[in-house]
Amino acid sequence: MLLVGATAAGWAAYERPSANITSDDDGAAAEPARYEKERPTAPVRAARNILPIGSDSRSGDGNRAYGRDPGTARSDTTILLHLAADRRSATAVSLPRDLMVEVPSCARRDGGRTRPVFAMSDHAFQGGGSACTIRTAEQLTGVRVGHHVVVDFSGFKDMVDAVDGVDVCLEEPISDKAARLRLPAGRVRLEASRRWAASAPASRSATAATRTGWNAGSGSSARSSPRCAAMAYC
Repeated sequence: MLLVGATAAGWAAYERPSANITSDDDGAAAEPARYEKERPTAPVRAARNILPIGSDSRSGDGNRAYGRDPGTARSDTTILLHLAADRRSATAVSLPRDLMVEVPSCARRDGGRTRPVFAMSDHAFQGGGSACTIRTAEQLTGVRVGHHVVVDFSGFKDMVDAVDGVDVCLEEPISDKAARLRLPAGRVRLEASRRWAASAPASRSATAATRTGWNAGSGSSARSSPRCAAMAYC
């Protein structure tokens, strides 16, 4: 969705000092390494395969403003992003959250393991975090993931702020009371939501736009795919 452009730009800007970027999720490296023999081959040298994951977690600073915290997190948005070795092109493929896939057995946060299951793709993140999402994406696509980033609501808002808003192109207007979003057809400039609360009026909030995919139409991520593409590639 809107995550693609900001993620690609951010990765290009921070690729050189990436040694300064660390992760507090050791399992994201340990779990795929445990199944190294099953993983796809690495891309050509200098090319990058990145898996941005948008989390709907309400825990952490600022995220509770977007709804009740159920104590779990799902992957609202998962995108397989390929950066060409010469950096002249980028290709992004969205993996819908309700895409039915084979989810492998993965390590859980409590030390146990999940069972292999045929389920919606966001089951991987909910059960085994980013490591399980990486393994599921690799098995589904045959593409090796070398890097990943998990972005929550607050992080997404900060990314939109960093690029001074994002443009979306809509074939038809959107009026979504649940997401408090009202947008006209055509090209629309969205800004990050400074505050999303029960009293917030209908707005042109990028954060609200990420939520409307599940509230508009049938509620299916497959139903929202054309809208997501318009947001990502406007």
